[in-house]
Amino acid sequence: MDPTMPDEQEARKFSADETPAVECEAPFFKPKHTSTQFPPNLALEVSNGVTNEPQEPIQDNDCLHASQDSATRPGPQLVNETEADQYDEPSLNVRPPLRQSLGISNCVVIIGGTVLTFIAIGYLIFLWADGDRHTGGVEALHLWRTVMLEGWATRSVTLTAIILRVVSAAQAGICTSIVAALLLERRGVPLSRVAQLSITRSVNGGPRELLQWIISSRGRSMTFTPEAFLLLIVALTAFAIQFSSTILLSDFDTTRLVKYPNNTLVNLALSPTAADNVGEFLTVGDLDSSTVLFGELDTPNDPTPNALGISDIGVKRRAFLPFQKEDRVNVQLFEGAAFNLNTRSSCIRPSLTAKLYMDSQKFPAIEGTISYNQTFGAAGLDVPKTCYTSNESQNTYCLPETFNCTIPSASKGETPLEWPAAVCHLPINPDDSTHAMPAWDMHSNPLDFTSGSWPSIVFVSNISRSFWSQLSKPLDLGTPDPYGEWNTYEVEPSNLLNISLCFSGVNTTVSALTMTGEIDQSEPELQWNTTTYSFEVDSLQTLMGAGPERKTTEQRGVLSIKGDIQDPASPSAFSVNSSSVAGVISASMQSFGNGVAADVWSNSGQWSSVGMCDHCTIFTGSVSLDIATLFQHIINTSGRAAVAMDTYLAMLGRSWYYSLFQKFDVPGHVTVAFATEVLLPMYWDGITAVIVLVTVNIVCTWIITVLYICRARFTLVGNFWHAISQLISDDTLSVIEKSNGKKDDEVSKILKSTDQLVKIDRDRDSGRVLVVRC
Repeated sequence: MDPTMPDEQEARKFSADETPAVECEAPFFKPKHTSTQFPPNLALEVSNGVTNEPQEPIQDNDCLHASQDSATRPGPQLVNETEADQYDEPSLNVRPPLRQSLGISNCVVIIGGTVLTFIAIGYLIFLWADGDRHTGGVEALHLWRTVMLEGWATRSVTLTAIILRVVSAAQAGICTSIVAALLLERRGVPLSRVAQLSITRSVNGGPRELLQWIISSRGRSMTFTPEAFLLLIVALTAFAIQFSSTILLSDFDTTRLVKYPNNTLVNLALSPTAADNVGEFLTVGDLDSSTVLFGELDTPNDPTPNALGISDIGVKRRAFLPFQKEDRVNVQLFEGAAFNLNTRSSCIRPSLTAKLYMDSQKFPAIEGTISYNQTFGAAGLDVPKTCYTSNESQNTYCLPETFNCTIPSASKGETPLEWPAAVCHLPINPDDSTHAMPAWDMHSNPLDFTSGSWPSIVFVSNISRSFWSQLSKPLDLGTPDPYGEWNTYEVEPSNLLNISLCFSGVNTTVSALTMTGEIDQSEPELQWNTTTYSFEVDSLQTLMGAGPERKTTEQRGVLSIKGDIQDPASPSAFSVNSSSVAGVISASMQSFGNGVAADVWSNSGQWSSVGMCDHCTIFTGSVSLDIATLFQHIINTSGRAAVAMDTYLAMLGRSWYYSLFQKFDVPGHVTVAFATEVLLPMYWDGITAVIVLVTVNIVCTWIITVLYICRARFTLVGNFWHAISQLISDDTLSVIEKSNGKKDDEVSKILKSTDQLVKIDRDRDSGRVLVVRC
């Protein structure tokens, strides 16, 4: 026998008729009395110190020897009540400390889980809130840009969602144990459910079974108790949080972000050898003049003509990108050497003496003389020299006094939506021995012919084809009506011819500069309208800055030239011997400028104009249909001849640049940053839903925890023996005896008539914590 047993227990004898004929390997205890009244001086040592009825050992001979041998080994022993109280029984008025009643691990899950949840939510808000999507995230924190550009956003959101799911599930399990304890201690439960709830205090199995019973018909009365209602909310929100990854990823969409700048080596210019192999170039009418992106220096110039009819667009500096289309649209930063096209156009009302006639090919035409003295005098300007010799080329250029140009008219049987237009380039090479055109000096107004400008006459007319077919002899123009930079001639009622004299300067350079792009920039595709049988050029007009209203480069979607422009680029911009840089720049500038000049020269001279219309009849020079349609559209929507002329020259230069681009063979270092498409949070619906779910879940979890701390007295969450020992009472012993080998449903049926409400409380007589009736 156990040496610690009291003497009176040691003196007890066990008769042979009390020993059942069973096999056993270890002693077990069987109630001696049918009554569950406990002798006051005996107690079974258990975790909460609850005294059980003294037990009588039943042994056969083998078990007796085993029992005697085990007396020297530690194991369950009977002790007196005083000893049990000394070790296990807390004060009646003192709750167990939180580290015992709730447990350190559970406290860590609740407190640490809450902190971890707040960190996770903070990280999600950081992903959603940081970074201006409209600027490509260039102002965002380095961490945010790295996460997004490396494609870690969706992965990190998924991992963060796992943290939220794990924490909410773990806390829901603890809340289940806590609510079970509160129901047992404060509310009372049916006797048939007391075992389930007592064990639930120790096993964090989740809230499903407990809520299933609470919501059922027999437990429905507890549904609206605070702790049960809070547990229901915790369970529902924890369940919804399991789908937080899907909810959060629903906020993601594809957008463009700017990568970090990268220094790279690209071909930027032509070597003298490559320039020599470009060959003669007479027209760009068949070249690709699609809507390629470029950079432009934003200027505030207003082309609106003054009271004297002078319209000046100001200096336009455009730079072209040494990339193919797939890279051009993604350029957000460019620092390095680039080809520049510098242009300026000014238009005034011309003083003409002319007549209209049908030429030998039965096309409408106009011939006459220009009075430069009257033209410039009426505009309040000094009359420029009409001839000069270029200091660079030693070529002589003169303004022609006579002109002979073709005029556009609507096609037979058509009423055009827009008035047809045409440009007549005046020949300035007196002997026509060279097609070289002067380079503009970039400092003077092009109205000063000696600055290197190119003169042109712009015609816009609504004269019908039927009028021209009936014209049998030349018709004098008559007296014009001035309007802006135009002189308007009424040939016959409602048949008008508008004429403006324009001077345009063109200069090409290879310059060092910085360009920045817009995140949503693109190269608009020209769409063919099957109703009007013409190109839709509105997007192209906006891109070129040729609309009726002035827009900034950012609003137009083109790159902006920022800071100072270095003309020409320094030798360090090229990855070649510094002594060769001067030749590279000179060859590149000449090849670029000659292309634009060649087109103008090839279409200058007698008997021909360049038709700038899509539905017209004209004996014309060569130009691509998109350029012609755009020119006509600019004239008809803005009325500005200077804007149309400048845009026309810019498109010629851009087309010629990309025909040279494939021949570039001189590399240079550039710093470039591209935009790329990434998946990132674009909307707030999903994260808002997750934040609400997590917040409600955390708040309810803490309310349940506070209720437990304030109200629970006898529960040690997560501990098993006290949960079992507290089930031992007069009301449960008979149930325990009958439930061996039975299912819970069967026990519930047995107790159906006597399933009274019970709870866990301290017995007034014995002072033990056990199941008592409510």
